[in-house]
Amino acid sequence: MLNVYPKRDTVFENLEDGINDTEHMNNIKAITEIISDYSELHIWVAFGNHIYDRDYLSICFKDIYDKLSRKNVKWLTTGVNKSGAPKHPLYQKKTSVLIDFDMKSYIKTL
Repeated sequence: MLNVYPKRDTVFENLEDGINDTEHMNNIKAITEIISDYSELHIWVAFGNHIYDRDYLSICFKDIYDKLSRKNVKWLTTGVNKSGAPKHPLYQKKTSVLIDFDMKSYIKTL
C-alpha cells in the first residue's frame, strides 16, 4: 500500500505543522517508481487554497512537480481560485469538466 505524504485529512487542522522529511522522501521515491512505466501522464490537480496554509505543503508539491515534469504531463483542473490554486472538487458543480491547467506558470508562484 502506498503511503501518501503530505498526509490527507478531512480536517485540515489535523495535519502536521511541519514537514516529515523521511515520509516526504519515501513519497517521492514511490511516485518515481509509479510513473517510471508511463511516457505520458494526465494529472488532475485539486488541492485548493490550503496549500498556502502550511509552508511545507508547497515545498512537497514542488518536489512532486519536479519528478512529474520529467515526463510528458498534461495538468488538469476543474477550475481555479482567485489565488490561482486549482479548485478543490468539494467546491465544484457536479457538471464541472476537466480543463487544462498551466502548471508551469502556477509553480512559479509557490
